[in-house]
Amino acid sequence: MFSRLFWPRASNYFRNSSRKGIPKLFSVPRAKTNGKFRKPVFVGAGITLMASVALVDFDPLKNASVSSKRAYRVVLAGFLCFSDYKKVLSSSYATEEKRQIALSQCHQRCAERSLKVFEENGGIFIKVGQHLSAMNYIIPKEWTSTMVKLQDRCPSTSIEDVDRLFKKDTGSSLNELFDEFIPEPLGVASLAQVHKGKLRNSETWVAVKIQHPSVTQNSPLDLVMTRWVFRAIKTFFPDFKLTWLADEMEVSLPQELDFTREAINAIETAEHFDQISTSLYVPKIIWSKPRILVMEYVTGARIDNTEFFDRNHISKDLVSTDLCHIFNEMIFGKGGHLHCDPHGGNVFIRNKPKESKSPRNFEIVLLDHGLYRDIPNKVQVDYANLWLNIIDFNEEKLKIYAQKVANVSEKNFPLFAAAITGRPYKSLKDLPMSGREREEEQKKFMKVIQRGGMLQSIINLLSNMPRLTLLLMKTNDLVRSLDESLHTQTGSEKIYLIMARYCLSAIHRDRMESLWNSQSLWVTKLLKCSLYKIKYSWSMLRFYLAEDYFYYKHKYFC
Repeated sequence: MFSRLFWPRASNYFRNSSRKGIPKLFSVPRAKTNGKFRKPVFVGAGITLMASVALVDFDPLKNASVSSKRAYRVVLAGFLCFSDYKKVLSSSYATEEKRQIALSQCHQRCAERSLKVFEENGGIFIKVGQHLSAMNYIIPKEWTSTMVKLQDRCPSTSIEDVDRLFKKDTGSSLNELFDEFIPEPLGVASLAQVHKGKLRNSETWVAVKIQHPSVTQNSPLDLVMTRWVFRAIKTFFPDFKLTWLADEMEVSLPQELDFTREAINAIETAEHFDQISTSLYVPKIIWSKPRILVMEYVTGARIDNTEFFDRNHISKDLVSTDLCHIFNEMIFGKGGHLHCDPHGGNVFIRNKPKESKSPRNFEIVLLDHGLYRDIPNKVQVDYANLWLNIIDFNEEKLKIYAQKVANVSEKNFPLFAAAITGRPYKSLKDLPMSGREREEEQKKFMKVIQRGGMLQSIINLLSNMPRLTLLLMKTNDLVRSLDESLHTQTGSEKIYLIMARYCLSAIHRDRMESLWNSQSLWVTKLLKCSLYKIKYSWSMLRFYLAEDYFYYKHKYFC
């Protein structure tokens, strides 16, 4: 039964292999139940073998023991969770309330069981758990509240292993490259950790990002196991189509594991925003290798550190405003180069240095540039039209652009609009909202999802969307979360006013290029461009006036 979930290449290997060879290679303990092997034991060894066959970078002979244990943990936990859910869902209950209580308890048991496996396996599994913790619009709260613990529970790599990695990747030890190197990491994440060091024969302190060696070793197998888990979920629970999560990880993980790519992204972002008056700061890159990144050492405070804001007279509203400008520029600006992981650990605030070009008394420091996406011009324009029609609540055009951007049918577009804004579709007519109104509507929306049978519909909707659209939605959610962590008093009105300006700008840029590149006479083109420029300028003036009035009303100024 389980072999159907494996990649065809691995399945053929199982069928064609002799029975003698496999147990010798993967000697797993026999767990007898009426004289039979437990399925999880066999499948754990099977997945390890599958990785060795399907992925050429994995060496099963060298890592068989560790890999078998990792696979066994995942498959056993999956088997127990599926059995638990099957028992609960197939049982009869006196009342619906008792059924919901039993299901909630099952969610909690399975979440805690999975959390233990994620912590023991580490690496990619920590990353998966962190993704799950942010998916409160899909996954039951018992899962998200349990997985959120993984935000601060990442195992570190010892200084001895760090030194070995340096010798292997650079040919030099830590002592040869640094006058000082602090053994205790400044921070530890699922894929890497950061140390502070002083460059050799220099007074320059740097931040050194080092990939966990175990991630490189285990990532091929872990990706296979992740795909197996999501395929198993789809097999046992056909309505929960989450394989798109595994698809996205297979694309994004190799990017995040290549620190030379991260260095390029950081440099390109810094160069782009150098041409704009902004408070954004990207630490300078010193040098990089695929598993090592050395950059400028920068200190600051987390974005939710309200004490720091008060002590340094930094306006939370201005920080929120600048965050909106920065990420809308990334999405809708020329070139469309988007940082796709702007969570609270990757953004911090510092006082404005003397040499800074920031127009504020602070800088927003953006870290972790491993995961970026280039947004094609057509997607920018369609996405801009989508948001303008959400803000204006133009239902007919909203249907058109929902189909263009997210492959959403007319029947499902109200659900899509609710998912992208985080509130019931009918309440979109009342956009924008105050902070309290937004919070109340989001609570109502989550209750509708959990009780009204919308969960499966949303999962099916997401499974059919283009991956780029999913990343755009994820980034919007993360930016909204950053804004909410600032506890500003301005609500969503500011967010939509700023977004509308960038949407108009993207549409205008595309329209002007289209008019100018048309086959008309140059006089005709000039006239059409001039008329459109006047129309655009009038629209932008309206938004500038509305934004200025908004700032005046809330007694803060940009």
